[in-house]
Amino acid sequence: MPTAPELLRDAISRMGLLDPELSPTQRRSRLLDIAERYDCSEDTVRRQLKGIQAGAPPRKKRSDAGNGRALAGAVVLSLRKMLCEHRYDNATITQLTELLHNLHPEAKIAYSSVRAEAMRFKASLPKAVSTPRRIEIAGANSRWEMDLSVGDLFLADPRLNKGFPFRPQLIVCEDACTRCCMFAAYKTTGRAIDVGAVLHQAILPQSDIWPQCGIPREVGCDWGKVFVGQYFNAACAALGIATNPGHPYYPQDKGKLERFIGTIHHSFENTLVGWCTMNNRGEDSIDPRKFFRQIGAQWIDPRFDRALMTLPQLNDLLHDWIGGSYHRQKHGTLGCSPNDQWLAEMRGRQIAIPDRKFLEVQFLPWHSRVASRGQIVIDEIVYQHEALAQVDGCSVQVRYVPDDVSLVHIYRDGLKVCDASPAPTYIVNQAETMDWATWNKTRRDNHERQALRRQVIAENQAADISMIETEDVIRVNAADADPLLVPGPRELAGRIFAGGYSEQEREELRGVTIWGVPVLADDEIVPKPSPGADDDEFPFPISAFA
Repeated sequence: MPTAPELLRDAISRMGLLDPELSPTQRRSRLLDIAERYDCSEDTVRRQLKGIQAGAPPRKKRSDAGNGRALAGAVVLSLRKMLCEHRYDNATITQLTELLHNLHPEAKIAYSSVRAEAMRFKASLPKAVSTPRRIEIAGANSRWEMDLSVGDLFLADPRLNKGFPFRPQLIVCEDACTRCCMFAAYKTTGRAIDVGAVLHQAILPQSDIWPQCGIPREVGCDWGKVFVGQYFNAACAALGIATNPGHPYYPQDKGKLERFIGTIHHSFENTLVGWCTMNNRGEDSIDPRKFFRQIGAQWIDPRFDRALMTLPQLNDLLHDWIGGSYHRQKHGTLGCSPNDQWLAEMRGRQIAIPDRKFLEVQFLPWHSRVASRGQIVIDEIVYQHEALAQVDGCSVQVRYVPDDVSLVHIYRDGLKVCDASPAPTYIVNQAETMDWATWNKTRRDNHERQALRRQVIAENQAADISMIETEDVIRVNAADADPLLVPGPRELAGRIFAGGYSEQEREELRGVTIWGVPVLADDEIVPKPSPGADDDEFPFPISAFA
């Protein structure tokens, strides 16, 4: 039973707690004596003491003191029905009390009684038992799991990140049955093409000490964009691999892979030069300048007195550790090494590996293009093939090696259409064609022409000449001249072919330049633009600047 406030107030007065000369130690000792005597907390006694010191009146007695406040049976039944209906899931106790008052206007219903009854009823309901999800795995190469993680170490490569230390992305592919690492690699980024490269290598055998390979039935992953995007799904579909994303924000679906990634972080990376800390929050959480010192172009780890590794060096160490250490150590769950488990699962079975050229094409980067007139254009290079006429006007996938544009692979809806090569002729329009060399020369000349125009405009800006071009005039602001209104290119061409300028106009235009070319020289028009040239096109021939 709670202690009555009147008893505590009397005890406070008798113990002399209101005496201002009491020391804090004496006051606390007497507070503890009162709390122990009346079986209450020290805070309760302090609240009563503060109330007396502030002159607060004693708490008002309840009007229903001594009367039972238990809810009637009909009210309890109505409340339980409300709690079982979904439309009252978000209802507050105050709202439930008002509803009960409307249903039972004659009954006495207290807020505290409704709250207590609601808590008791919810506690008595059976709770849903959450059982962990179990994924049945038939055997080796039945299910692979893939994921990415930020490495817990820094690398420094002059060819990457401008030589500044960075944390690489670890991409791992593991067989869920045998716990064998099919392939793992550190990459500078975690793009879809990097994930595809790891899956590509996982299908192929690595070496004699790393024989694991094959085509899985499915790949377990999360809902990252690199796994649910078109590139990864198209490559898996072409190889007959099903993608099985787990539940969002539930890494337990691929718990074996998460455990293996943790093993790499805690057993492999923490022994290497450049190891920073055991966290996975990204490169922005750690400043490498606090861990390492820069000497010339190298970053030195003072703990090892050695330079930070490059990306190829780190991958070589990782592959040696996986093939020589991890695959041959006894696994706690399997009771044997992952390599022995793999050999036992694959005994008597044949591993089917697709053709290497076909496999390489499936993981090439690709772009979507629309075939037109039996040709497609990639980076201003035209590719032609007679089979493209069958998919004219349709969207196709163009796969090619970025460093080799001599051949592209055309696919539509996952089916190969053809292998196209650069066209021997470039179709300008239906009436004019150029050979390959002429078209390349024309393209280079156009680029030189545009560069020359930009150079002339930059020189004018350096000479403090700003031009504001309109449809019919160009306003020239010179530092040593008043603002003048000068004809634009279209009007200039019209005047040239209409007979030139008057004497007054010649005097006004003398010494004025347009894009660095003088309008008048020796009382003659030097540049003669083509009639009808657009204002945003270069109106003067290149010979005028020679």
